[in-house]
Amino acid sequence: MVMSGGLQVVKVAERTEPCTGLYWDVLAELGPGDWFGEGSLLTGAPRSATVVASAPCELVELPKSACERSLRSNPHLVEHLADLMASRAAHAAEAPRAAHRREAWMAEIRHWFRI
Repeated sequence: MVMSGGLQVVKVAERTEPCTGLYWDVLAELGPGDWFGEGSLLTGAPRSATVVASAPCELVELPKSACERSLRSNPHLVEHLADLMASRAAHAAEAPRAAHRREAWMAEIRHWFRI
């Protein structure tokens, strides 16, 4: 979670104009109160983008073990987390498949945390 500062969510893109090379396409700007990295935390999947600081930041890290304890004591949270992932996907290029992925994400989360 971002406590203070600013970050950019970026992906590497190859371009030929105005110069040939690899560049960062900015997908989103993050600030205080925003979360990132939940996809990898919740499913174990490789990250889908890179997050870089655009200003000095203070961040809070949620380790898998803490998330696992919370999900074991509150299993209904899996549905809310799958909704979050679907919401994020709906704002990205994955919008057409986001609704269909919700059930799959719930299964992945339960499998990853063995709940």
